[in-house]
Amino acid sequence: MLTTQYLDNWAYQANIRDYIYRMQQKVKAGTVKRYYPTVMGEMQSRTKEQVQRYAATYLGVDPKTIQVTLPWNRLFEVYIDVHPKADVPVEAEVRHHIQSRELKQLEDTLQEAKKAVEEEKKKNAEAAKDKDNKEPVNTETQQKLEQAEAAAQAAYQEALAAQDLNEKEELAQRNRTWSPQQ
Repeated sequence: MLTTQYLDNWAYQANIRDYIYRMQQKVKAGTVKRYYPTVMGEMQSRTKEQVQRYAATYLGVDPKTIQVTLPWNRLFEVYIDVHPKADVPVEAEVRHHIQSRELKQLEDTLQEAKKAVEEEKKKNAEAAKDKDNKEPVNTETQQKLEQAEAAAQAAYQEALAAQDLNEKEELAQRNRTWSPQQ
């Protein structure tokens, strides 16, 4: 019970809640990427991640025993449950997995676009060299593929920037932690 109270009153109410409010505003404004379908789902994930971090860092509690929800879909009330067994996924690992999977998909899309552009260039170069070829060189398709490649590159760079911003926000939150002077 004491662990739950520390995590609720000290970790969440005194340290994390302000960060979660700021992140909610940034998610709603679109300046910070969200990885869950709803804003409240994203906020619950971020809250769980932070509470688990505080449990491990400051209280020496296994984060896999800490379950966190926002049961009434409002940020000023949190439900924290400390399980007797380590059966809760660590939210930082879940979020990292989601981010890695998204980045991998974007990277694969970019590589496919690059490959398609190279194949079209090669095809057009061969068609230009072959004087007997009645087919004209298709530069329109090549331009469309190059635009698709540029869009894929932009999406990939945007995802990298979003992950970098999330890491900076997390670092800033870690530096804001209030703790009693010893």
